[in-house]
Amino acid sequence: MIRFHHLLAFGVAALAGPVAAQTGPVVNAPSGAVRGSTEGDLRVFKGIPYAQPPVHALRWRAPVAMARWQDVRAATEFGAACIQPAVKAPNIYSGDPMPTSEDCLTLNIWGAGQCGQGAGARVDPRRRTDQRIEPRTDV
Repeated sequence: MIRFHHLLAFGVAALAGPVAAQTGPVVNAPSGAVRGSTEGDLRVFKGIPYAQPPVHALRWRAPVAMARWQDVRAATEFGAACIQPAVKAPNIYSGDPMPTSEDCLTLNIWGAGQCGQGAGARVDPRRRTDQRIEPRTDV
């Protein structure tokens, strides 16, 4: 029985990925916490969903806010691109094919390493929004 528990613990740890993949800046986004990565002096958050996928009854309607998620969500990979018709002229989609999906309502955010941490951060009150992304210090 103990062997089974060790094997189970090992399997869970293996599925969780390497520890390095779970290090990175964590912020509270409007729908829940996300863990990004750092690139030099930048904090990078990729593929953060900002609305439910516009499929089925939600197609051709205004975006519907995401339900709040409980765990820290990985934000280290780009979300899928929106489905586009094939064109022959060179454009931003004519390079290597990237995944496309109707579930494409995601944001990619790059910020200074100290953004939102009060270390000399300046906020122009005319450019503030009603929803802020706050850094988390408890993770």
